[in-house]
Amino acid sequence: MNDSPTVPSSASVVDGQKSQEAEGPPYQVVIAIRLAAINYAFGLITIVAFWDYFSTIQTAGSLIWNQAFSLAFSVWIYYKIYIGRNWARITLLVVGGLLVLLATSRVFTDKFMELVGPAPPLVKLSMMIAPAITLTILWLLFLSAGRHWFRRAPLGNAA
Repeated sequence: MNDSPTVPSSASVVDGQKSQEAEGPPYQVVIAIRLAAINYAFGLITIVAFWDYFSTIQTAGSLIWNQAFSLAFSVWIYYKIYIGRNWARITLLVVGGLLVLLATSRVFTDKFMELVGPAPPLVKLSMMIAPAITLTILWLLFLSAGRHWFRRAPLGNAA
């Protein structure tokens, strides 16, 4: 290394700003991802614990396939959110919004009482908590300070 004041340094200069990659995501994003994991785990535990009830609603094969697809999609989308991809956050908004809308619209159908009436209390609790957790996750990613994590990355950093 040359300590001469006339030779330019090889250190990079970043206009006083830290890069997003060095800082990591804000705690709101981390909390949202943890809530998603808790929500998924609670749902999965509920399905396993009350397999008899859920197997009357749909076949075992479709139930397992739906959970496998849901897990793969969730891990992928939340990883993309964790690294700051705005399109992933918007995708989650659309999918989460549709799921909450679907869950709440079922309440107003006659078939809802046929399905939920015989459900164990923990299943009913899960049906109420899951949409609330989803809305909390969306709030953390879109309305809290966590939304700043998704600012447009400089060109060349898109993945």
